[in-house]
Amino acid sequence: MFGFGLRKCGGVSKLKKGQRECPALSKTISSQECGSSRGSRYACTAECPHNPFTPANYGMHAGVETALIQKMHARAASVLTGEERKRWHAAFNNQTTDRLRELLAHSELMLQYHVKRDADGHSFAGRWLLDPRADLTNDERVLLKAMDQSRPMLFEVQRLLDEQTFEGIDLLTGKTLRLVDRSAASRVCRYTTFLGWWYPMPFYERLTGNVQELNEIGSKEPLEVLQEIVRHLGGPSDEEEIPDWLALNFFRVCEAVDATAVAVWARKAEQGDLLITKTDYMLSERTRLERLFKESTGFSAKEPEFEDEEAGFDKVWLVLEDAGSMPGTAVTRSGQTVKDSKKQPSTVLGRVLLGEKRLRIETVSEKERKTVRGLVEKLGGECLQFKAELAHDLAAQIAAGTRPYDAALVPESLLKDIGTIIVSTEVTASGPEDAGASQEDMLRRQYKIFVDAAVPALGGLTPRAAAGTPENRALLVALMKSHIRNLDQMRRNERIDFDLNPLLEELGLHELVSTPPPLGGKRLDFEMPEEDEEFGLSVQEMTERLARMTQKYPDNQDALAALRKRFPGILEAIDAHVGSKVEPASMHLLRVSLVRAFFFLAPEGSRVGALSRKSVIRGIGEELEELFACMDVSKNGAEGVDLWITESVEPAVLTDIAGILIEHMDRHKEELETSFKDLPIMLAVVSSVVQELSLATSD
Repeated sequence: MFGFGLRKCGGVSKLKKGQRECPALSKTISSQECGSSRGSRYACTAECPHNPFTPANYGMHAGVETALIQKMHARAASVLTGEERKRWHAAFNNQTTDRLRELLAHSELMLQYHVKRDADGHSFAGRWLLDPRADLTNDERVLLKAMDQSRPMLFEVQRLLDEQTFEGIDLLTGKTLRLVDRSAASRVCRYTTFLGWWYPMPFYERLTGNVQELNEIGSKEPLEVLQEIVRHLGGPSDEEEIPDWLALNFFRVCEAVDATAVAVWARKAEQGDLLITKTDYMLSERTRLERLFKESTGFSAKEPEFEDEEAGFDKVWLVLEDAGSMPGTAVTRSGQTVKDSKKQPSTVLGRVLLGEKRLRIETVSEKERKTVRGLVEKLGGECLQFKAELAHDLAAQIAAGTRPYDAALVPESLLKDIGTIIVSTEVTASGPEDAGASQEDMLRRQYKIFVDAAVPALGGLTPRAAAGTPENRALLVALMKSHIRNLDQMRRNERIDFDLNPLLEELGLHELVSTPPPLGGKRLDFEMPEEDEEFGLSVQEMTERLARMTQKYPDNQDALAALRKRFPGILEAIDAHVGSKVEPASMHLLRVSLVRAFFFLAPEGSRVGALSRKSVIRGIGEELEELFACMDVSKNGAEGVDLWITESVEPAVLTDIAGILIEHMDRHKEELETSFKDLPIMLAVVSSVVQELSLATSD
């Protein structure tokens, strides 16, 4: 598993040095024979501990891939034509969003290395494999042959299987794929659909490069959206021809998908009623008005927010969609008016804030403004005196803030029947007994009602009725996929623990039932270790390795020099990336901490694959994002750091280094001019290096 990277040792081996058991041949072979034949001459099994291309040996695959890509770039620099190299450099230097630039660079790589063929039908990679002088190991040859089968896909995620594996279908071909990618698996949600590249391995498929998310637009499913974009860009209308065309035009399609997403958002805002209004009144007879609120349906008391109290309001009433019934609507036999305690949840139209001598109405649309003002003014009568009204056009703000896009890339057909942006989605509890209900309880209640409520997307049918007929069931499946995806996003981002599987079972949608992602965080933890199972480096191992390091390198400068010699360019890349973002003294502490991390995880004499400077730098941003997310979830900086560390690949290593950094910065903050504001980025750098070392280290 990612994070539990050290494999357990079995009993004492009786094999001679340099020998190993070969499951494929059912006999003992030399390590040299294994290394030169696995995956090529020998059909290795999935259980073989020496095969770098099995799910259990994810880190070994990553190490081979990193080394191979570096060799590919070096070879490309010497054999590509001047024009091809020019395109390659232009792709990396393209001035667009970081994500699109990465898509462009990878798309160009796929074109130059695997898609384009010569007159004999060989790609750049294929010609390299035929070159008898090629400086390639056996593992690199096996991997390069697989990578040369790379092809684009429109992939629908259907099941999350473990911390590195997810399964789904390529909508372009109908082929089921089992993708192994830890980074993607820690982020994707079920029924997310994306454009990307994959290549086949014996026991799984591998994702390569960045991806472009592409979900439904209006009533059009992802495949229909892609087909519209392809046609708009002059591509084929025949579905079978799209994959080959897409391989040649991948980035152009990604640009169009991105532009379409921006255009759809802008059009929805343009068509929406997004007028945020605050209407203020002078208030007399507050007690009488509150009594009328209590007696009228559609008004629900709620505790004020902190901001409300700061503004001088001590009471809040929600105005609901069923508001409008005046006192006396519900009457008992004794003539007493009552509230219907069994009413279903109701959408909020607006809020009424009460102060000692003032009242404010807050709404988020022009329609709701008119409705709520009319209701409140009718109830309040002469005890309300209009004072002022402030309106903010959110639609105009969204339009002004929409990032630029190329409208020529956007099919007009995808901007029709797309609905509008609805700001107010809050739903009240169903009765006084539900006050303080959790978000999970509210979702459970809403979906209980949803099953038997008419849904416009289903032609006015209820989900239960739609499930009963084949044509309507297909609409229901598409609808529920979007619900599953949205709830998965809430699980990942907001830690909302709600499982839709019981409702799917009730509707007979068994094909949609699968394990939801874990709560929060970006790393999956489907299989936690037993309490007595250790993972990562133990404190004892760290102590022993540190002792060996300090004995050989008592001076930090000597250790730094040894590190630079063993891993050239890594420290320099980190200096260039973060040196201007932290204080000089903090940078010095960071270098010392990195020495500690390297000697913990890659002691001298250990086998370590090549480290990718690009991956280390990219990982810094990802780790910093995860750290801040953990701090946001915990609402406490120290607790957030602890949570982040416990989810890391080497918690003991990060705990040790973080503790030393914090203690040293606190003790010497005045004399060294270090600042705790530098701590998050320092921890992110260390964690990124630790992750790369974990991938590059093999037993």
